[in-house]
Amino acid sequence: MGEDGIWHTAPAYDYTFSVDPSAPGYMNCHSMTINNKNADIERSDLLELAKRYNIKGADAIIEKVISVLGNYEQYAETVGVSPYWTRKIKEEIEYRIGNMTDISYHRGLQ
Repeated sequence: MGEDGIWHTAPAYDYTFSVDPSAPGYMNCHSMTINNKNADIERSDLLELAKRYNIKGADAIIEKVISVLGNYEQYAETVGVSPYWTRKIKEEIEYRIGNMTDISYHRGLQ
């Protein structure tokens, strides 16, 4: 939250992948800790974090991010990301979006 009392997106490094072609594969992925987890992060983890920090409209924010990420391939092509990395990052995005549709959300228990 900025000094103006409005939530803003985090710096871009929170969203980017660390890529070092000479590094082992496990290092070439997105790494960010949410709710003390850096893998298998689910919608419930994000909603718990939002509740803890009194972030209003968390579900709408999650849906907006999912919607924007649906256009990842277009953004990647526009800025010249190689087809190899576009595919790798898209796979990671799809995996993470899959975790945003966990069972508690579908049951309306958000």
